[in-house]
Amino acid sequence: MPFSQARSPSDADLVRKAQTEGIRLPSATEDTASAPPQRLPAQVVEEALILSEMFSLNEISALQLLLRGEEQLSDYPGLTRGLVAVLLYYDGRKSLVQSLRTMIQGRNGVSWTLELDREVEELVSEFTAQLVEEGMVEKILSKGLNYYWIVSFLCIIKRCDFSPFTRP
Repeated sequence: MPFSQARSPSDADLVRKAQTEGIRLPSATEDTASAPPQRLPAQVVEEALILSEMFSLNEISALQLLLRGEEQLSDYPGLTRGLVAVLLYYDGRKSLVQSLRTMIQGRNGVSWTLELDREVEELVSEFTAQLVEEGMVEKILSKGLNYYWIVSFLCIIKRCDFSPFTRP
C-alpha cells in the first residue's frame, strides 16, 4: 500500500460503484487491467470508505487494506475484518518506523562503527541523508507515531458495527 497516496473523489466513486458495477483490483499474479471486476457487498464498501476517512488513505488503498484484513481473519479469532485492517495499518506504520530506525543505526556515528563494507556504509549514509534533506524522516515519524488509535477504534465501532463481539 502506498505511503503517501492521497484521498481521491474519483477513487471514492470507484469504490462506491463496486456494489453494482464491480471494481478491478490487482492480485499477486495479474495487474488491474486484466483482473476481473469484483462486486462487493455494501458493508465492505462502507467500511472501506470509513477506513479511508479515518486514516486519510486513498479509497482504493483502504479497500485493499480491508480485504487483506478479511483474508487474515483466521489469524485473529474473534475480531472483525475492520479491526484486523486497523491492526494491519498500525503494524505497517510500526514496520516503517522500525525500518527507518535500522537504516539510521546503520550509519557510522561519532562513538560507534558497525564494521560494514565501505560501499554499504556510503549507500546507507547517502540514502538516510537524502531522507533527512527531503523532510521524509519527519513525515515518516509523524505518520508512524501518530497513534490516535483509541480515537480510530472508537470511530470504527461508532460508524460501523465493528464491535469485537459481532462478526459480519
